[in-house]
Amino acid sequence: LMLRSVQIPAMMVTGFKGGHENSLTGKLEVQKRHAHAWVEVLIDGEWTILDPTPAARTDSVASMDRSLGIWTDVCNSLVALWNRGVIGISYAQQRQLLYLPLQRAIEARWSALTDKDVAAAGLIGRMRVFLTTPGRWFSWQGGVIAFCTLLFIALVARLHPLQRMINLVRHVFCGVAGDGEQPGAVVAFYERFRDLCGQHGLHRRHGQTQLEFAGMADKEFGAQLAPAGLAGFPQRLVSLFYDIRFGRRTISDAELNVVENKLASLEQCMNSGAHTGDRP
Repeated sequence: LMLRSVQIPAMMVTGFKGGHENSLTGKLEVQKRHAHAWVEVLIDGEWTILDPTPAARTDSVASMDRSLGIWTDVCNSLVALWNRGVIGISYAQQRQLLYLPLQRAIEARWSALTDKDVAAAGLIGRMRVFLTTPGRWFSWQGGVIAFCTLLFIALVARLHPLQRMINLVRHVFCGVAGDGEQPGAVVAFYERFRDLCGQHGLHRRHGQTQLEFAGMADKEFGAQLAPAGLAGFPQRLVSLFYDIRFGRRTISDAELNVVENKLASLEQCMNSGAHTGDRP
């Protein structure tokens, strides 16, 4: 204002003066503390800077820069990376840096998976290299494989207790039942009952329990079962099946003979009812 009052063109300019060199990136960082204002005067056709700010301002800003340390440089670098790589990234950059490489990687992986020979050869080759290179056993790859193996064993052990697994293996490969049970006979009497109902048009629905199916059979064939003293027998049979299958109860030969005899009577009643047309 003083210069303009004596007819000398002048103006106040705002901007930044100086900056801080990032010790990690080597770039000059200009921040709020570097904000500055000065005067420019038109002398002989050129704008000349007249800065009335005391020199102590420069020393003060420089001392602030020195006191910040490397941690500030790290934070500033991370902020700049976030602004440039996340907030300020354009669609073209996203496509070039993210979408296209991801698309190519998925297509290559899908091609390898759909080609069974290539996939099998690649898997066998990687496993061979891993098993024949002890140094990799103690790498992150070895840690991942060990973790997955232990997790698989834990899940199998959780779903199938050890004794049950041993019994299953013995039954499948040796034909031997465990814990004194008779798994073949145990399953057989319920399957015989189910097949008998199926022969007469009654099938267990999806989501229906064995006990619910037995109750439906009791209602369906009640007219034939009651005269022979077999009313409620399907439900009692399934209850016995539950005790053996899920309660790990052992069935004796005498009990099994009783069940088989009643199943024979049940079959005879149902067949006679079907022939005489008594079934509802």
